[in-house]
Amino acid sequence: MIQKKVLVLLLICVFLVACGTPKDQGPINYHTGIKELSITMPPSSPALYEGSDFYLPLQLSNKAAYPVKNCKMDLLIDPAFVELYNTQSQEPCRDFSGNQMPALDQFNPAPAIADVPFEGKLHLLRSGADSQDLNYRVHLTYTSSVIFDPTVCVGGLYLEVEDGGCKVPTGSLSYSGQGAPVAISKLEAVSLGFDNPRMEFRMQVSNRGKGIIKNLRLLKSKLGNDELNCILPDSEDPGAKQMVFEADKKDTTVICLSDLRSRASFLTPLSVELEYDYEVTEQRTLRIQKTGRAFN
Repeated sequence: MIQKKVLVLLLICVFLVACGTPKDQGPINYHTGIKELSITMPPSSPALYEGSDFYLPLQLSNKAAYPVKNCKMDLLIDPAFVELYNTQSQEPCRDFSGNQMPALDQFNPAPAIADVPFEGKLHLLRSGADSQDLNYRVHLTYTSSVIFDPTVCVGGLYLEVEDGGCKVPTGSLSYSGQGAPVAISKLEAVSLGFDNPRMEFRMQVSNRGKGIIKNLRLLKSKLGNDELNCILPDSEDPGAKQMVFEADKKDTTVICLSDLRSRASFLTPLSVELEYDYEVTEQRTLRIQKTGRAFN
């Protein structure tokens, strides 16, 4: 009887331990979705008083999966109401330790934060004015990158021929993003030739963030261990590795070609790294009040 009770208790313990042990979810993939460097601004209409010191505590938070560089931040506000001591911050993308803001990854699972305060002096309001609502804009520019690295099927055989390997898909495949505001959103792979097999990869690059792309550059491109020959056909010089984006442009195309050593199909990694210059502008409102008056 005692042995049965002990056995039952052991089974209960094993059950509780098994149920209470969390399953290993594996490493987090930060290179997915749309993430970006964001500006944290005070809520609209913080109360300020004429003739007092002006202090605007802005913050930058790097939620992207890539580091940022070449940051500049400008505060655009009417000088008739505010005399700014610093209208531009040359190095806003540095964390509390003064280091360049790192990417969001397994070593930095929380977004890096940088304080970017602007200071100045508020002028007196015009005669007869009890308050003044004032719009201001924060203008941020920076440089970052994005890496597209799917596993693809390559092969020099015609699509209707099966060779026991993989099959190059027809049409384009869609992607949700790679952890940046600039994303490779579509990929189309085309098998070319039989005697001289080649692969063509057509990638759609899309702006999915809150800002605009100013410039785009091709940095690295590989198929397996082999270098790819890539172009930007929308560039003024299609053979160049960079292009200027028009203000209203949201998408462009990257085309890459690769000669294959074999006609057989197989799976291999494709890797394309792009660098871009990005620009974000956000607007808020603050209220300047007459000294001695309070408003709800």
